[in-house]
Amino acid sequence: AELYDLVTMSSFVPNKDAFQRYYQQHLSKRLLQGTYDPALETDMLARLRNVYSWEFISRLQRMFSDITVSSDLVEAFLQSPHGKALPCDFQALVCTAVQWPLTTVSCDFALPSELTECRDRFETFYMGRHSGRRLQFMHQHSHGVVRMNVLAQEDGASGNAPRFYEVLCTTFQIGILLAFNASAELSLASLQERTRLDRPTLLLHVDSLLKSKILGLAPHSFSSSNTSKGLSESSALVLNLAFTSPSRKITL
Repeated sequence: AELYDLVTMSSFVPNKDAFQRYYQQHLSKRLLQGTYDPALETDMLARLRNVYSWEFISRLQRMFSDITVSSDLVEAFLQSPHGKALPCDFQALVCTAVQWPLTTVSCDFALPSELTECRDRFETFYMGRHSGRRLQFMHQHSHGVVRMNVLAQEDGASGNAPRFYEVLCTTFQIGILLAFNASAELSLASLQERTRLDRPTLLLHVDSLLKSKILGLAPHSFSSSNTSKGLSESSALVLNLAFTSPSRKITL
């Protein structure tokens, strides 16, 4: 009923282009993050078809088609020699540029070596199938799960195996966290050099890691808050080895 009411109300919106842009942008976000219900999306698409143009509905349908095609493509990649013995789990969504409302301006970002091999092998596999096409990796729209064994703590009371945490975060945050595999302490300037992120973007993602208390300031770095506010180039960041959470799965 709510879906029907929404579509009915949208039909009275004077600027239907604005609604279409809004809906497609949010649909794109749901599809990229995997937070959608296929049955509800299909029902909504059927209702929208009664109100909106064939061109708009066709764009939405092609977005769903990209999801299906990408799933089959990744499965074929993982079964091919290119996809064997990867350094980490890998998924990819190949979006048709003209159908998705995505910012195509690439961000300067040094992909961690743990992920570079997966990207390069997938690109080789893809171009072997589609030699006339071009892949543009959009890391600003990607995410993944980091398993943080470094934060494991012995459960002295029960004698169980050390605890670990799985953190769902952006690829930029993955790059920041993986930098601590090579160094226990990093200045903000060092993180920027390693990740090649511009300062505003770096501070945005460092801020989330500080607020979640996964990262902390080194004892010799002083700040009045657990945020990126007031950090300088020389501010030193460390993994918070005393980190605890009631849930082993954390979403930033």
